[in-house]
Amino acid sequence: MPVLVNLKPYLAHLELEERAKPEEQRRPIPTLAELAEVVKLHRLSFYRIANNQISKLDLDVLAGIIAELRRRGFDTDVGDVLVYRE
Repeated sequence: MPVLVNLKPYLAHLELEERAKPEEQRRPIPTLAELAEVVKLHRLSFYRIANNQISKLDLDVLAGIIAELRRRGFDTDVGDVLVYRE
């Protein structure tokens, strides 16, 4: 599957960036469970997405993930959540 969901590595990257900041400037990184709730998916369904165990991704779900991360102050775009690999 050449297009992969990069959500878990992206959240880990955000966590590292936030840890490098002074504590008073850090933003909380949402958990997979929190994101699942926001996009109104069962946790198991959302974990399948996050672990690349899907063949199709609903664009509304992708938009919801990006919107929530942006709402929390992160400059997230489609290319942060999805990657193309050969």
